[in-house]
Amino acid sequence: MNEIIKSKFDQNSTLLILSNMRSNDIMKELIKHLEDLKLLTTDAQLYKADEIWDRLLVLILELYNQNRRSTDALQRLQSIELQDIITKYLEYNRPSLQVKVMEFTKVFLSIVHYDDQFKISHRLSNQIVQLMQSPSRQVKMATLNACTELLSYRRWSEENGFDIKPMVEIIVHESDQEVLELAIDLFLEVCHNIDDENFGIVLSRLVSRLESYNGSVAAGFISRLKTIFCNIYRHDPVKAVECGIIPAVVNTLRSVDQKVIYESIVAIRSLCKHAGCEIVSAEFIRSGLIQTLSNLYIRWTGSSVLKPHMIEIAGRVASNTRYFPVSLVRSLIFEQLTISMCNLNMGGFLYLFGYVNNMIEKSKNKAEMIKAFQEYGIVQQLNTIISRRSIDLYDYNGIVKLIKTLVDFADNHPDSSICTELDQGRIFESLMAIVQSDTADYRNKRVAEQTIEMYFQHRVNVASSDIQPYNDNAEIDMKSGMAGYTHGKARTLVEMQYIQYLQCILCKPMWWIDITNQHIVEQWKADSLDRNISPSTFNLALEQLGFFVKQLVCNGSDGFGTIVPGTC
Repeated sequence: MNEIIKSKFDQNSTLLILSNMRSNDIMKELIKHLEDLKLLTTDAQLYKADEIWDRLLVLILELYNQNRRSTDALQRLQSIELQDIITKYLEYNRPSLQVKVMEFTKVFLSIVHYDDQFKISHRLSNQIVQLMQSPSRQVKMATLNACTELLSYRRWSEENGFDIKPMVEIIVHESDQEVLELAIDLFLEVCHNIDDENFGIVLSRLVSRLESYNGSVAAGFISRLKTIFCNIYRHDPVKAVECGIIPAVVNTLRSVDQKVIYESIVAIRSLCKHAGCEIVSAEFIRSGLIQTLSNLYIRWTGSSVLKPHMIEIAGRVASNTRYFPVSLVRSLIFEQLTISMCNLNMGGFLYLFGYVNNMIEKSKNKAEMIKAFQEYGIVQQLNTIISRRSIDLYDYNGIVKLIKTLVDFADNHPDSSICTELDQGRIFESLMAIVQSDTADYRNKRVAEQTIEMYFQHRVNVASSDIQPYNDNAEIDMKSGMAGYTHGKARTLVEMQYIQYLQCILCKPMWWIDITNQHIVEQWKADSLDRNISPSTFNLALEQLGFFVKQLVCNGSDGFGTIVPGTC
């Protein structure tokens, strides 16, 4: 341990000294050491080469850190036949030396990738491929690292051709986990460029290996599968969807390891964020994701960590799918999704309302889709969330969109059950309460007002155009029994009533007299129940009518329904 600390200290001290050197001085020393390497011609002199390459690595790292984009540095590095020197020393069958040279090569490639004119020599590329098959573990690892660095800039595969066979062999047969992971990381860089046959071999082996792993190793494999998918999807979405990664990820949800399940969910969420994700979501559905999540929910019902993620993923995938099957909505996971919408312990789940709305809007059978969610209690959940004054409606437009979808359906569908539930659910009254509130956020009030105006217009319009917002100082209209109004300026209280029923009363002759007759009012109440008007809504309408009467009916009434201005 003391030797390691001393080594680190010495290296840091060297770098500190070098940091004070100018780039030109570093380059001069680097070139001098490379010239010295050219002079070493016998195997007996190779011990000196070890020391020189140690120094060269320190120098090129400092050069990289100081001025990695220097055009002058690039030109000088290439002018000294550096690739030939590197290749010469990689050809010596000395693993310790090969590792040092390969580490230097990795940094060198990181510097020269900024030069569009740079091309790696065939001699060097062939030597690197050979070292991927080295019996030395350290040499193999250093080579894989250097290859990954090189291919991250798309140079080798595009300009020099990439012999992928050594990499494929490592992925298929390698038992050393660290070497295997480095080979997979290399595959991530080239997977979209290799032929379908070798791609299929590698992917099949990765899936096979994944099935035999658990814990952090399996989680790492899932993350790499996700990266492979993303790299392919950018170039060929259809190939990415059909290559078998999606079914493999779904299958990992059956694991007994919570860490593996969580990584699978993260992968699914990531894959569904791609542009054109409808085909991705459809493949997840075909791969049995929904039923798998329902079974998983039962198995992990006591996990407060996993359950919210299962629910969110089900909603995300379903809402992205065109024509999501109604039969799948009858799954446990969607019942739990509806129940969870207002669960304060599952914070941030208000976007689930948007998922449900998308599922309904994209469905070929909206009636059955709405019926399913109606049975799960979607209307009650909507009203619960709207009745909470702390909810930011302006941040979650899915709530407003779902209200619109349900109201539009209720207005245009013969099944009156949804209409009845909307009335009895008091969503309209909850929106009205937001608008009337003195403490509600002004943005919430604006959203509530717009929602009423756009989606509950049939409840705030009356048949007669004579009924307008009230103006205390206006001349009383003897025909309607109402004061005059300015067109287009809606009084908030009037706009927020269930005028659908008020309309029936206001069209009755001499209603302002009948409202004082308890017997007639009871008849109105019975009639309102037949019309599916809730008692609370009827009482609200009656209160509004009473307000009008108080303002309009005066001591000078002649008893025949004529309203005479005067003092109440």
